[in-house]
Amino acid sequence: MKLLKQYDPESYLQKETEVLILRHEPSLHAAIEATGRIILPIPGGYQCCLPEDILYLKADSNYTEINYTDGSKKLLSKTLKVLEDILPSQQFFRIHKSYLVNAAHITDIILSTHERAVKLVGGQMLPLSREKRGCFIIGD
Repeated sequence: MKLLKQYDPESYLQKETEVLILRHEPSLHAAIEATGRIILPIPGGYQCCLPEDILYLKADSNYTEINYTDGSKKLLSKTLKVLEDILPSQQFFRIHKSYLVNAAHITDIILSTHERAVKLVGGQMLPLSREKRGCFIIGD
């Protein structure tokens, strides 16, 4: 004869309540993102920053240099594509295979026959590829 384990409804409810509490506890990651900040992987950990604090990103092989509005820079061992997937797509645009720019900091778009570039609020000039030029042409 096989004995069955005795059913204890109180024990079962307590375990289910603990599981529900754990499921609804917000993670630190979610709490940071709820403030509008993004989490970037940097050497030795992570950096939390507001997307508007980033001026542009520049690719260099498997590394990416992040340029901030305060003039500081960080070099990450991540590709530009990895960071492009992290950043808000409605705010950051790939203007060249090596550049991702924060649209909020663009002041001028130069589309002359001799030059294609994007000028930023700090005066930086970033190259604009032929393929991406069409994204900036506004129809009449």
